[in-house]
Amino acid sequence: MDTAASATVTLESVEVRLSPDLARRLSERLREIGQEPDVYLAGLLEKDLSAKPPSSLAELFAPVQAEFRASGMTEDQLDGFLDELREEVRHEKAGGAK
Repeated sequence: MDTAASATVTLESVEVRLSPDLARRLSERLREIGQEPDVYLAGLLEKDLSAKPPSSLAELFAPVQAEFRASGMTEDQLDGFLDELREEVRHEKAGGAK
């Protein structure tokens, strides 16, 4: 058998320790979607391990750029919007409320 061409991983069981909050949220999600934990977690693993990371910053930001173009907002309007958000964050970090 050519081990470079194929591999087998056998896991009888996997124990995962979760915080009480994460365990509660997982249980809620499983009830919402009607899946068993093993099916749900296997799906998450498949999705994560199959995902191709972006090959460049241009590829990473392409969806954001497309949404910006579709919004009709100008660059000056975007700058103003981001300046307002930055000031809100600074104000909140300083302990004040807007």
